[in-house]
Order: sequence, then structure tokens, then C-alpha cells
Amino acid sequence: MPAGRSVGSFFIRIHYFPSGYIASKVVNPMRHSPSLQEMEKSIHTYRWLSDESQRKKLWRQLEVFRNTIEFMKISRSHRRGLLLQFTHMLEVDRRSGFALSEQIWRTIGDDICRRYDSGDLSAVDLKRYILSQNDPLYFERQEAEAHASGA
Repeated sequence: MPAGRSVGSFFIRIHYFPSGYIASKVVNPMRHSPSLQEMEKSIHTYRWLSDESQRKKLWRQLEVFRNTIEFMKISRSHRRGLLLQFTHMLEVDRRSGFALSEQIWRTIGDDICRRYDSGDLSAVDLKRYILSQNDPLYFERQEAEAHASGA
């Protein structure tokens, strides 16, 4: 995994790993990562724990969930996410041991698998994403552009 702290390393992590995650779901379809809705629910049902180490661990996880939700909202609302909107996430990613970029690529991978399983994504498009496409948010951007043009 590219462990760099740069924006480039962050985006390499969230592009490179969804492809591997998708392949792992072929082997184990029961593999699960929290959906955006499950992340939202976790944030809203958060309760303080009595154990300090548990609180810190849970707080870090909630920070990752909040930033994953924010990342996906930004990426879905703009054709190109403004770099400035993502820069604070680099610090969260570093502080969390790259858990943020991992959660983002799991979310992207699960989203792609759901689209494929529901028939909204063809095998050709899935292959194109995994083998040739360099934008981890390719499908989100296509959707945003279609929505903006009224298609």
C-alpha cells in the first residue's frame, strides 16, 4: 500500500484497492463493509463507553465514517472534487493508519459490486474499471454528469 502522505498517494490507495476488494468478493461474497447508511447510523447511535481505550478506538472509527461519508458526498456532487475539499482528510487518513482510505476503497468496491449484482453495471464496464480506468470515482462522476445534463 502506498504509505505516502501526499494527495497522490491517497488517491492511489482509493483507486488501486477497490479492484482487489472486488476480486475478494468474488471469492467470498459474504465479505461486508459498512454501507454509507450503516455508517450514518453508527454516528447517530454513538454512546460513550466507560473504557478509555474503547472510547478512543470508537472515536477514531466514527471519524473515519464521517470523513468517508463526506468524501462520497463531495465526489457525487461535483464532476471533479475540489482538491481543497479533500486535504483535511489526508491528516485523518494518516492519524488513523490509513483507515480512511481503506474505508473509502471498501465503500467504492461494495458500491461497484452492488451495481454489478443488480444489473446496473455490465461485465464489460466492470472489466474496464478494474483493468484500464484510472479514476476511482469513475461511475460516480458518470452518474453526476448524466444527472446534471438531465439524461
